[in-house]
Amino acid sequence: MATGGATSRSRHITQARSPMSATGSPRRTSPSQWPMSVTAASPRLHPSQQRMLSPVRNSSSPSKPKAGDLSETERLRMAKVVYFIVQMVNVGWNRFGVNYFLANGYTPFQVSRMRSVSLMVKSLCVPVWAAAADIYGKIPTLMAHVVLSACALEYIRLLVQGSAGIEHIIFGRALRSSASAASTVTTALVLDLVAHTSEGFGRQRLFGSIAWGLGCFAVGGVIDVVGLDAGVFYFSYLGCSLYFLLLLQLWTTPHALGSPGKNASDAEDGAAEGGGGGPKKAVSLRAYAAQVCRLLCPRDAASFVQVLVLFNALVFGIAMVLVDSILYIQLEHDFGATRTLSGILNLVGTLSGVPVFWYSKQITKRFGYWRVLLGAQLLMVPRLALHMMVNESNFGLLTPLISVLHGPIFAGVHVTHVELVQLLSSSELQATSQSLLHSSYFILGGSIGNVLWGNLYEGHGASGVYGLGMFVVAANAAFLMLALRVLEIFAGKRAPYSPRGLSLATTTPATKPPGAPGYAGALRELDNPKNGTV
Repeated sequence: MATGGATSRSRHITQARSPMSATGSPRRTSPSQWPMSVTAASPRLHPSQQRMLSPVRNSSSPSKPKAGDLSETERLRMAKVVYFIVQMVNVGWNRFGVNYFLANGYTPFQVSRMRSVSLMVKSLCVPVWAAAADIYGKIPTLMAHVVLSACALEYIRLLVQGSAGIEHIIFGRALRSSASAASTVTTALVLDLVAHTSEGFGRQRLFGSIAWGLGCFAVGGVIDVVGLDAGVFYFSYLGCSLYFLLLLQLWTTPHALGSPGKNASDAEDGAAEGGGGGPKKAVSLRAYAAQVCRLLCPRDAASFVQVLVLFNALVFGIAMVLVDSILYIQLEHDFGATRTLSGILNLVGTLSGVPVFWYSKQITKRFGYWRVLLGAQLLMVPRLALHMMVNESNFGLLTPLISVLHGPIFAGVHVTHVELVQLLSSSELQATSQSLLHSSYFILGGSIGNVLWGNLYEGHGASGVYGLGMFVVAANAAFLMLALRVLEIFAGKRAPYSPRGLSLATTTPATKPPGAPGYAGALRELDNPKNGTV
């Protein structure tokens, strides 16, 4: 039945693309002769599909970049610098904040409790910042985020120095989390910068990982030599200053997020995203809320796939707390490891992920998004098994060797998650979609993971939580494979928004037009020419 539905769907698409000749047989036509239903003017198509289907306009004389515009090379360079500085800003607090509180007399349970509360607050504030970015523009939103985050971080430092109670510290961390929640907009900003360029997202994110690894190593050394305040706070303030200046440059550059050098309409589309020259034209909150509701309601196959990706990110985010937080608590609390060792572990994990980030586009094209995602997640199982073998006598040797697996795991999962969400979401909700992914993986997953693994760690030790983590990872991968199989049966193997279609998304944008058929009745609806997609 699936084959018949797909064949029928292909017949309708062919008929739509090729108007009938006088004899009644389909004939080939040029793109300019395509009917409105399949050209770029059609409102039923996603912008990425419109660009692919629209005829080349003035290809012999592309518009030249105006004075002050960023060229493709400059925008790619800027995207890399953005990710590099952002990770340098975050490395001091995100990696060594736990060490800072432990050194000031707080217990591992109190640290996990503070982190869980701050993550819960962040989960509430992420949609607000994302909405501001989609409505008013990404760059001004990020500029406000940088200033407020630095102020909140200084407030926490003053609270700890004044020996404030745990309730005050939790309140300070909640303020910091509410201010830093806009960091999820960075991904949407980078995706805008690399739009219409020859490089993908993975190569830009690679420089963030390089900055994270180098920053962890550098900050760890600064902390051991100078002190925690210098590494955790002052290093972060320096990064915030540089990031603000970079955003200010983007804000004052005309069409910084556009596509100079391509056709004029592309450049106009990029300028409308809020890049340079002023704020983005605001949309009504009612229209934005309606778009978000359509995004979150899985009434069609594309929405169902997106919700599936978010759920997978949530569960895997819970498991990743074991190697992002519990591992470092174990090293310091059980083994008395130095901060320099923590920096070395991050550096090793970063370097091992370089090939995956750099060749992510080729890897996903060769194996498909789902195989890359499942392979990277299942690699977590042997890693946790190896961590169960670490003890006080061999941690200095085994933990750096085990960290070699961190790069392929994180790079494979992160790139596939980000690009799948990008393909499945509309252009009007890019920041919101990426914020939902970030919230699922880092915030909700991190919050649940810190409470769960923190309590189990104190009661059963590290080996117990690593063993349970192996089961969680394996179950999550098994559920994803089962759900994809069910979706493939209902949606059809070659539907653009089906698992098989998304595996080919490097050449065929796997996005749904508005009003795509519900996944439960996909085969029946695809037989209707009015619901045909290209």
